[in-house]
Amino acid sequence: MGMKPICCGDRRDAELLLAASRGEFTIDEINPVSLTMPVAPLAAALAAKTEVNIGAVLNAFVLLQKRVDQVFVEGVGGWLVPIRADYFVADLAVDMKLPPCS
Repeated sequence: MGMKPICCGDRRDAELLLAASRGEFTIDEINPVSLTMPVAPLAAALAAKTEVNIGAVLNAFVLLQKRVDQVFVEGVGGWLVPIRADYFVADLAVDMKLPPCS
């Protein structure tokens, strides 16, 4: 199963993953955080006067892992893209215990 933890701008990537799931999942399970501004998550969250809920992302990941054999996670930009002021994509990958791949 594919997961897009954070979308900034539109949810097109998550919608494509949802279509591939054959109706077994919801968009919010595949994409627990969606921000409307097409910029880095930190900037999008600041513009929306909110904060990215890392706990919700990690919880959604764990729930997907319980339902499928493998979860492939699509990142946001690169390792140093800020999700919060003190938390980056690399930190999320570590918290998810994901092996890096290219």
